[in-house]
Amino acid sequence: MNWEAIGAIGEVLGAMAVLLTLIYLIAQVKQNTASVATATYESMMSGITDINLVVSGNSELTSILAHGGADPDSLDYEEALRYAFLIRCGRIKG
Repeated sequence: MNWEAIGAIGEVLGAMAVLLTLIYLIAQVKQNTASVATATYESMMSGITDINLVVSGNSELTSILAHGGADPDSLDYEEALRYAFLIRCGRIKG
């Protein structure tokens, strides 16, 4: 075997190694993307659950949320402020 043939075989093996590495990295990126999406969803659901627990345990907050959702103009200043905080909490945690 001459050196050119050995060099060509080396290049082919190197190219195959690069291709396999790229395939592996693509699989890892897809897996990481799925993991991040799952973690984001779980975090969002946890935040929504926290807000639901607070609101469901407080009849005044439940009333403010119901009235604010139906007719925000019917809320007085303090109720409107509390309503805005409730809505923002859902968006920040979500």
